[in-house]
Amino acid sequence: MKVKKVLPWLPGILCEVAAIVFCIIYAAGGGREATMYLQLIAAALLPFLVPVYSLISKKPLTPALSVAAAVFVFLASDLGSGLYFYDKFTWWDLVMHGAFGFLCCLAVFVLLVRWGGARLNPAGFMVIILMFTLGVAAMWEIWEYAVDSITGGDSQRVAESIAQGKSPLADTMEDIIIALAGCAAFYIALLIDKLCKYRVSKLLCGFSGFVRDEN
Repeated sequence: MKVKKVLPWLPGILCEVAAIVFCIIYAAGGGREATMYLQLIAAALLPFLVPVYSLISKKPLTPALSVAAAVFVFLASDLGSGLYFYDKFTWWDLVMHGAFGFLCCLAVFVLLVRWGGARLNPAGFMVIILMFTLGVAAMWEIWEYAVDSITGGDSQRVAESIAQGKSPLADTMEDIIIALAGCAAFYIALLIDKLCKYRVSKLLCGFSGFVRDEN
C-alpha cells in the first residue's frame, strides 16, 4: 500500500534529485549564476503538479503525465541549461519548444476530458487546447524577457539574432511557431489514435470519443 502511494510522486522525486546533481556539476564547473541553481530546482517541481492535483481533486491523473514532465524537465532544464546543450546544439532549443507544445496539448486534453470536455463541440475542444498551449508559450517568453531585464542575461538570444542579421524578435517568434508545430503534431497523433479507436486516449483518461448532445 505504501509503495502505491509513493509511486505517483516518484517521477518528481527523481527529477528533483537529478536537478541537485546537475547543480553540483554546474558548481564544480565554476558556475556562479544564482538564477541557474534556482531554475534547475524550480523546473524539477513540474512533475509534482500531477500527484498534487490528483490529491486535491481526489481524481487521480495518469502517471504518464508525471513521467513525461520529468523527462521533459531533464532534457530542457538539466541538459539544456545545466550542461549548456542550448549553446552546444543550435537545434536543441527548437526541439524542446516543439516537445513543450505537444506535451502541453496532451496535458490540457487529459484535463478537459476529466472536466467533461467530451461533451463539448469537437472544434471548440480543439481550439481550447490550441489557445491554452499558445498562451502558456507566450507567458514563457514574457518570463524570459522579465528575467533578462532583471539579471542582464540574454536567454532570448537577442544579441545572437542581431549578429546573424535577424530581427531581435527572431528567437521569440521561432519558439512560439515551433510550439505551434508541436500542437500540430499532437493533433496528428490524436487523429491516428482516433483511427485506432482511441486506444491510447482510453488508457490515458478514459476518452473514447465525443458525446453528442441529444438535446
